Amino acid sequence: MKTYLTKLIILLGIVGLWGGCSLEDRDGLGDYELDELVLDDFVGEEWDGVGLPSWLRKRYFEDCQLDLGWFFTSYWPAILVRIYSFEYKNNVLLALSCEFYAYNKHESCLMCYTSDGRKIDFDKIKGCFNKDSRLIWSNALDGDKIPQVSDFKHNSEADLSWLQVVINQICEEIHEPDKVLSDITCGIAEDNGQQYVFLRYEYYDSSDISNGPIKESRTFNLNGMALSKEFDITKVISSQEWYISNGFDL
Repeated sequence: MKTYLTKLIILLGIVGLWGGCSLEDRDGLGDYELDELVLDDFVGEEWDGVGLPSWLRKRYFEDCQLDLGWFFTSYWPAILVRIYSFEYKNNVLLALSCEFYAYNKHESCLMCYTSDGRKIDFDKIKGCFNKDSRLIWSNALDGDKIPQVSDFKHNSEADLSWLQVVINQICEEIHEPDKVLSDITCGIAEDNGQQYVFLRYEYYDSSDISNGPIKESRTFNLNGMALSKEFDITKVISSQEWYISNGFDL
């Protein structure tokens, strides 16, 4: 009987604690004043809503690179960064979402800040973020950041518009949240007087990162016909690379 009563008291205590936590708190929609959410005394320049805050690079380096140990890795990672803005009680807040990809490693974090750079307890207001966030910047190779062949400085007079179609397709097919395209390179190589186009890209698959980035390459003639040969790096005469490996790069 005593054992039964003890278990009942413990159960009632757990229920009481659960009941003491409001549904709003559990959903990240709690009613807090902004000062109650601030976690540190960092103060930067007030963000005016244009571009990105001047203090964001420092916060990214300290909170992600240093505190999480990403800066001390012995390999070159790909860090996908997305920055969102949202409102809480007429205050503009910023959320910094980062995903770290490297050999046999995939980690993520989400930090939240006031418009002057103070860190916020995100869990208490994450429901507001989920309802009203807006992506304002990303280093992902998609959207308006899809690599453009027009930026590829080559001497060939060939029309490479077909190459842009191929790049667009790769960027559309390989994207977050399941995959992240970390690096894409295209170039012109010459062999026995003939020029050909090579395209090389790397990506991470979050469902299987045990072998690090997946590397693929394609080779074409100047008219866009796929070739079976591999490009020879010693015969490259011009190339262009786009990557997200630098992470947060302003």
